Amino acid sequence: MSKSVSLCILGANPYRLWGRPLAGRIAVQFASAGIDDVLSENDLAGAKGDIILVRADAVLDAPLINLLARDEHRLILSEDALALAARVPAASALQALSVLKGENTPQSLKDIPASGPGELDASYWKALRKRETPYALAYDPARREAIEWRSFMATYKGATDFVTKHIWPRPAFYVTRWLASTFITPNMVTSLSAIFTILAFIFF
Repeated sequence: MSKSVSLCILGANPYRLWGRPLAGRIAVQFASAGIDDVLSENDLAGAKGDIILVRADAVLDAPLINLLARDEHRLILSEDALALAARVPAASALQALSVLKGENTPQSLKDIPASGPGELDASYWKALRKRETPYALAYDPARREAIEWRSFMATYKGATDFVTKHIWPRPAFYVTRWLASTFITPNMVTSLSAIFTILAFIFF
């Protein structure tokens, strides 16, 4: 029987990334990875199985979400060594909570390895068929554009021609940023692109 896994998002954050509240974005990411049982901090004392704890200001790349969703206990640090997320057995959840809140050091979480994104086996993103170091960032409203750019380029598929690789990403980023705050979904954009492709063949 597989071990139960629950998600606990720590704290509250009023900011948005790509038009979505940060905590909501984290919940959607983990639900996509198969983790949809969400606990509050008050539930941690009586929790069972494994617990994934994530700070509400954490911005995690998809490969790191998938890594935490697997069955390895681990503490994930940001690029500047700030504890952002952890997967731990329920017995260690309160200790992990204190580490993620900055009340204790990562070293105080016994038997749970702490790693930055560059030290993890998560550089290959199978869905996009690309390899690069994933990002783990703490959201800073003063760095919103830089953080969105980093996350945008992480999902930008590899390209070989000069225009697609060096010129197109920047205008595509701003269009994507604008669309993220509207009702338009990625599937709508894909469908519209397909329609225009068919029309282009017809008119040609």
